[in-house]
Amino acid sequence: MGRHWGEVDGEDHPHKEITQAIIGEAIEIQKALGHGLLEDPYKVCLAHSLRLAGHKVKREVFLDIEWRGLDPFSASLSEILRASAFQ
Repeated sequence: MGRHWGEVDGEDHPHKEITQAIIGEAIEIQKALGHGLLEDPYKVCLAHSLRLAGHKVKREVFLDIEWRGLDPFSASLSEILRASAFQ
């Protein structure tokens, strides 16, 4: 069998189990619900499926990030455009 994303010559990856669970459940949900829905039903179903499988799940957690001096969560559209290449 061929190598998959994230595999490097037999190395054991610390997040391999949860990564496989997330991707597998996401594929099953996509097959069952089909395409074309808004994002939220897929997210709700994925969180539910992972909880049923025994995983701890948090949705929509706050990430305190900065990108080149810009806080993307609190910036206004004009600030984002001013900081981007679209000037």
